[in-house]
Amino acid sequence: MKHTLYRYIALSVLILGMMACSGNPNKPQANNAFTMDTPFMHAYAIHYGPFYEDIGITSQVFEMEFYTDGLTVDSAGYIHGTGYHLYITDLFATSFDSILPQATYTIDSINYGSPLTIMPGKRIGDFTTGAQLTQVGNEFLSTHLITGGALHLQWQGDTVHIQLNMHTSNNSKIESSYTGKLPTYYIDYTSQTDSKEKKIRKKCMKNVL
Repeated sequence: MKHTLYRYIALSVLILGMMACSGNPNKPQANNAFTMDTPFMHAYAIHYGPFYEDIGITSQVFEMEFYTDGLTVDSAGYIHGTGYHLYITDLFATSFDSILPQATYTIDSINYGSPLTIMPGKRIGDFTTGAQLTQVGNEFLSTHLITGGALHLQWQGDTVHIQLNMHTSNNSKIESSYTGKLPTYYIDYTSQTDSKEKKIRKKCMKNVL
């Protein structure tokens, strides 16, 4: 399981690195508004525990990632193919949930940090955080910040049904879904209090406190 988790983490880091490079002027960008209604075929979640407890937010924090069928990952964690990658962070559950409870989670630009909210996509300097959708094409890579909408999650046994109704900063729509298993991994972030990522994410949170 550790190997699988490290592979997922490596993929997440790789995707974020690719996002940072997506402004390359030699690559055409897919920046026109569109509707993304392709179902996602692969997904997982990471549980960070009470990530923001030291600034007074007791909600359990989760991250979710979704991939359409056109994307594959090799044994080294590199992504190949074409399709869509949806990155959801931070997603806030209640103060006692260790798995994502059945609920509707709302992207809220004012009150995120409260239970059942999702941080909207944000750019702070050269760092991108919050909810975002990346298009991976043969000749382009384009990231879109998600600024509104909701994620509806239902459990049926150990199968999760997720409906996504969201919109991005360029007025694109995400009307997609995912049905299947949702592997959930726990990462203890308490030893990384001073990391650059956590400082930036806490700065975002303090803006709404």
